[in-house]
Amino acid sequence: MRSLLRLLLAFVLLLAATDASFAVRGDSPGRAQPVADTRVQIAQVPIPTLPIPTLPIPIGSTTTTPVATTTTTTGPSSTTTTTTSATTTTVGTCAPIVPSAAIANTYRLDGTTGEKRCTTNSAANRFGTCNTDADCGGTSGACLQLPWVTADGQVMPFPTGVQTNFTVTPGTFPACEHSACVPCGNPNASCAGIPGCEVAGNPNGCVPRGTQGCCDQPGFIVPTFFVNILGGLCSRVDQIDCGVGVVNTSNPQTGDNDVIKMADTSDPGADCCYNGHPGSECLGGVNTNDDPPAALCTPTGAGNDFKGKIVRTLGNGSPDANGIQFRLSTPELSTTWTDSQSPQGTCANGSTYDDGELLVSQIVLKAEPTSAGASGAFVDMNGDGCRRAGSGFIAPTNADTDGPITVPGGAAGPLRPQSYDGTVGAVTGAVSEVFSGPNSPIRDIGFVAITPNQPAVVVPAVTCSCTPVAGCPE
Repeated sequence: MRSLLRLLLAFVLLLAATDASFAVRGDSPGRAQPVADTRVQIAQVPIPTLPIPTLPIPIGSTTTTPVATTTTTTGPSSTTTTTTSATTTTVGTCAPIVPSAAIANTYRLDGTTGEKRCTTNSAANRFGTCNTDADCGGTSGACLQLPWVTADGQVMPFPTGVQTNFTVTPGTFPACEHSACVPCGNPNASCAGIPGCEVAGNPNGCVPRGTQGCCDQPGFIVPTFFVNILGGLCSRVDQIDCGVGVVNTSNPQTGDNDVIKMADTSDPGADCCYNGHPGSECLGGVNTNDDPPAALCTPTGAGNDFKGKIVRTLGNGSPDANGIQFRLSTPELSTTWTDSQSPQGTCANGSTYDDGELLVSQIVLKAEPTSAGASGAFVDMNGDGCRRAGSGFIAPTNADTDGPITVPGGAAGPLRPQSYDGTVGAVTGAVSEVFSGPNSPIRDIGFVAITPNQPAVVVPAVTCSCTPVAGCPE
């Protein structure tokens, strides 16, 4: 019996020792349930592997990548997993001017030939494509292969060897509007193409600026070309100062580089501002109300001087067509003369205006070719009833001679940007007005120039710096 009692007692003690590792807990009295040991345990929970986006990522895009983090808490044993987001912004880049070349470079645009387009004086389909004069309203000689220039209705085939050299300083994304500089060197160096203007006393009647020389390292180069009027003339264009502009490579294109020039032949005085106009329109920012008495609105009156006002406006309120857009302004001196050394009815390559030859006209231009679109007109800005005293864009008897004359860009053409891939060159155009003064028989004229170009190329570096100085009439 005692042995049996000892055995029962040992069994009870064993049960008591086992129950010591549990706490009594339950929904009803007397019912015990086990709970986990309160000793610290660190759970090993694997961190999930999340995919991270790889290129390509759109230019200027922002990507958000989820990242898993694990927090371990002691106490009762637990593991918390929290997901956070990391944001990465990819810095956008501008399209290059020449594929695979840095934007900061020196470039050259070379002129080339283009399709046939109806000229400014066409009776119909102005600037439209054509095969014959019939497509231009029957106007004789109006269907002409590009490049060409028109002034007061006179049509002049332009040489294809035109070159424009310029350096580019990169702009910033997303505007991607890069400043351009057309070099000049010394703007008052001896002008090899017009030695007839360097004779003491100016016996040949060159305009004042024509006697002051021209650039000895021009970025804008135009070969001498033939003008088929008055039995055949020679004409040349010389750069007389540095030029500036922009090249816009945004993609899609966000620039607005249309150039609009409005002109009035009336003399605005030394402040280049008509009486009563805001000072912001005047040289020096102050209107001195110094307009001289109005001259007769005739070629021998208001048209007999170099004075007037041209207001330049950039942009037409709409983004330009997609592609590499160019807009470059270059001060130029245009000289046209009868060349005694060229056979009758021709202009020999490399001809120069020499002492004793007949100067037909010499005018100062501030052409601003653009690939986006160009427009110009003669308008009455001061209310004196006189806007033009000369031939205008076409002829004094033509109802359209005051303009506006608009050379469209984009799908309407003929102007167009260079393609982003560099396979198609730009077509640039300039529209502006000139107060040619007493040395020109046509006085106040409007001119239009349209020039196709080969795709831009990188050339040896040239240093260029240019700070334009505001002047009159423009």
